[in-house]
Amino acid sequence: MGFIAAISTYLWIQSLDIEWTRYNLFLFPAALLLPLKVGFWAIITGYTISCLIAYISTRLKKQTNTGLLLQTIIFMFLSLGFLAITLYKNYHQNNQRAIVEQLEQKQINDNHFNLLYEEALENDYHYALFLIATHSQCPEKILSQLAKSEYITLRRAVAFNEFCNVNILIKLSSDKSSNVRSAVASNKSLPLDILERMQNDSDQVVRDTALAMLQARKLPIFK
Repeated sequence: MGFIAAISTYLWIQSLDIEWTRYNLFLFPAALLLPLKVGFWAIITGYTISCLIAYISTRLKKQTNTGLLLQTIIFMFLSLGFLAITLYKNYHQNNQRAIVEQLEQKQINDNHFNLLYEEALENDYHYALFLIATHSQCPEKILSQLAKSEYITLRRAVAFNEFCNVNILIKLSSDKSSNVRSAVASNKSLPLDILERMQNDSDQVVRDTALAMLQARKLPIFK
């Protein structure tokens, strides 16, 4: 891909009839970086600088090239836009990583948990919310909210949490998603009468999971 970009760069500069100088030769190594994350931004920036140099050159020769000026402006906005998006994504990735690291601590008080949850929810940090839903110290209020999430993965994470309130598990046992219901059936904290009822679920996987858990919970290890 990098070599294709380099060839395209050469053909593009030739089409603009730009003189080859030490100012635009750097476009080739920039093009070769295309497979890397920074490559696209490097190429767009290189195109912008190249167009700008060519435009200034035409102005010095007292010539007007509106098309070249327009290309310079377009590539400049593309370069700045891509850079802004990259910085935005990096910021949120680092922010979510910081939340995840705090969730790995053994002891987290409720106030701290609420702050982490609110930040993860506000920024839609899905992975952080998943870890919160499965955390053994997650407050009941937060689990109750996550149990109503539009995302099946988050409702399923709550259903798997062995420390989840029984009333939340009972509500999730009637969830519209069979994946969530099967997760509830596999939770050893689910009351036996609810588990027995789930043997009559409309989904085969849920029925099989409920039956297997009923048999397993008769073993001494569950008593």
